[in-house]
Amino acid sequence: MIKMKLMLHRKVLVWVGAIVCLSLAVIIAATKSDVIRSYRGYRAYGRLMRCVDELYKRTPSEVTPARWRCMVGWAGNGIGNCCSNMHMIRDEKRFEQFIAEFERREAVDACNDLETMRWIWSEIGAVSFSGTSYFERWEPLNDKRHGDCQGP
Repeated sequence: MIKMKLMLHRKVLVWVGAIVCLSLAVIIAATKSDVIRSYRGYRAYGRLMRCVDELYKRTPSEVTPARWRCMVGWAGNGIGNCCSNMHMIRDEKRFEQFIAEFERREAVDACNDLETMRWIWSEIGAVSFSGTSYFERWEPLNDKRHGDCQGP
């Protein structure tokens, strides 16, 4: 009788140990994938902000330098508030395409007009969960609240 209890006790301990090990493996795998995803988001955000920083140097002739600085600042703010973390991104493939296209436009010096600003805001809306509502509230091209962003 005692021998049977010991055998049963060992079986229970083996099963409990197996369940604990399996649970730890699942937790570690989930954490690792989350860390990798966060790191990818950090790098992607850095790439986007380098592109935004380049925009400050390229004031188009159709707007004043103050208006351009305002628009570039709001674009950077929109990217930070809607695209700085992969958990904010609705469509990762399109997000990567947005970054690649932004970098391509920077490389050929095609990022210095109002159409670029419209495109950036459109992409923020398309790739992130909150981008559309953020765009509607804060996009400076059509919003009268951004005084320096209005005008010529």
